[in-house]
Amino acid sequence: MSSESLNQKVLHKITEKEVIKLASDLIRFPSFPGEESEAAQYLADYMERKGFKIVNQEVEPGRFQPLALLEADKNGASMLFNGHMDIDPIPRDDHDPFEPKMKDGYLYGAGLYNMKSGVTSMVIAAVAIAEAGIELNGNLYCNPVVGELQGGIGTHYSIQHGPKPDAVLIPEPTKLGLLLKHGGVLDLAITTLGQSSHISRREGSIDAIKKMWRIQQALYEMDEKKQWSFEFDSDVPALPLMNIGSIIGGRGRECELQGPYDVADVCTLFVDTRINASQSLETAKKDITAVLEKIKNDDPELEYEIHFPPELPKDTPKDERIAKVIGLYMPPFSIPEDEYLVQRVVRRHEEIMGSSPTKILNDAGGKIRAVYAGTDAVHYWKRGVPAFCYGPGGDRPPGFELSHHPPVSVNQMVECSKILALAALDICTKTKEEYRKLRPKTAQ
Repeated sequence: MSSESLNQKVLHKITEKEVIKLASDLIRFPSFPGEESEAAQYLADYMERKGFKIVNQEVEPGRFQPLALLEADKNGASMLFNGHMDIDPIPRDDHDPFEPKMKDGYLYGAGLYNMKSGVTSMVIAAVAIAEAGIELNGNLYCNPVVGELQGGIGTHYSIQHGPKPDAVLIPEPTKLGLLLKHGGVLDLAITTLGQSSHISRREGSIDAIKKMWRIQQALYEMDEKKQWSFEFDSDVPALPLMNIGSIIGGRGRECELQGPYDVADVCTLFVDTRINASQSLETAKKDITAVLEKIKNDDPELEYEIHFPPELPKDTPKDERIAKVIGLYMPPFSIPEDEYLVQRVVRRHEEIMGSSPTKILNDAGGKIRAVYAGTDAVHYWKRGVPAFCYGPGGDRPPGFELSHHPPVSVNQMVECSKILALAALDICTKTKEEYRKLRPKTAQ
């Protein structure tokens, strides 16, 4: 059978009906970080019924993710689909977010945009190859992971305990564009420590919340004036960026909120920073610490702690509340356009869509914000495995311009499934030696 006939055999297995059903089922799982188990079990069962061998990877005690394998008989090049099941927080005005709805060709539901639409596309693509009965030279893996929003906990586990694939595609929401470069992400926590007393004796106390005021204002100024050690990068012109996303203060290390008649002796600020390739974890740490030390020099009463991910392992007993939130560091990422994996996605996109995909190498005047988000692609690429993001989602209908949970075009999910499936065939029908020779000379 010709390669074109094989391709058509696979494409015929991809239907809009099955895409809508799988995506809708996934929406119904409120799979926030640490709460992905039900979605993981659903996907494991689904892929096992379709002929995949399943390994349930226990990333943390009681926290699983499925690694599905379509095994080949030969020593060929292998492909892995990676996509995260964990979803972003739900805004206060999002009503009935876990009930999927269809309107004008779009599917609505929490977590679909980031990134259950992509997970749907990659699972459907992998299943289509399995159901078509295509004989592959190399293994095909499908790995819905946990904890991407926590810095890639699930992907780190797969890299350490799973297979080393020859290529990885991650269908993050790129509006079927090629995300070949993005900034890095670093989350941190700053805690001010005071001395509590009753309101009637507060003259001798030290108010941790009040001490945090000045730190908060200094960080806002740092962000606005770009007070960082960095070199400007026109591909990610808004970087570096900083956002103070959460703040909590109260009594004791657990920030007890009862008893507001007592002065708060603990206040913690949770901060997200986005950095470009000229920066690193160490330079960001140095810049932020310099701001805090300047404040401390003016206020000897100020006592603070600053927590960066590597300094606070998951099993630390010091402050479990912070440990559960902080732990996110993704370095900046960039992959060359001439990688064989990139070129095959371009070719398959052109065949299915009739035009070339957008190459997301800069933010297009602020219109393409994906370059400011971290992804699990960097963890594979740092280990020498070609990986990048290409997936459905990105359109924002009126009323969803600022939403983190906009609807996703069903047609995009279907088209993405087809393109991912054909790209996987391009890899998995090659021997490892054939694949190696097709990569750029610098990679060979």
